[in-house]
Amino acid sequence: EDPEGRKHICKLLSHFEYKGHLCMVFQPLEMNLRKLLKTYGREVGITLTAIRMYARQMFHGLLHMQKCSVLHGDIKLDNILISKDLKSVAICDFGTADWAHEATITPYMVSRYYRPPEICLVLKYSFAMDLWSVGVCLFELYTGKFMFTGRNNNEMLKQFMDYKGMPSKKLLKHCQFFDQHFEADKADIVFKYVTKDVCTKQEIIQKIRYDR
Repeated sequence: EDPEGRKHICKLLSHFEYKGHLCMVFQPLEMNLRKLLKTYGREVGITLTAIRMYARQMFHGLLHMQKCSVLHGDIKLDNILISKDLKSVAICDFGTADWAHEATITPYMVSRYYRPPEICLVLKYSFAMDLWSVGVCLFELYTGKFMFTGRNNNEMLKQFMDYKGMPSKKLLKHCQFFDQHFEADKADIVFKYVTKDVCTKQEIIQKIRYDR
């Protein structure tokens, strides 16, 4: 759907079979954005001018995927490649991609640090999922640090709510894992933050109330 290669998606050039394996040949690119960040912006980030340029290109890629009804499902710095002159990026690795109308709801879609709230809540997801992941990538490029670092979905949800508060009741009632993360308390809802005691390794549930 992009014969001229202008939509910032890593282009498939050809494919062949070798000893029963399907081999795919893609356009050659210099490195991924993870390596770029480690090389030029470790712990401090890269320039805002460069981030603006990459952001515009990634958004073009997302728009093209949406027009093709494709969900990437694993956008992160490792899966965004950059040209040798460091001026052009391309989204790659569609190994977990799916058609939007065939997406299977799962709590483990997308690499955890780039996983959006709807995945952690086990809600129906769509193109906004990839937009969230790109946003997290841009934060990381600017600061040199991960935006969210939860060890599991429960901790990811806590970090989201530390920023923005509790989701609405209307939204939470559609959450398939509601009982795993939340608890109804009369007219209110509390979050069940699950941790482990350092000494005994016993599970500890801390109930937290957030403003809406």
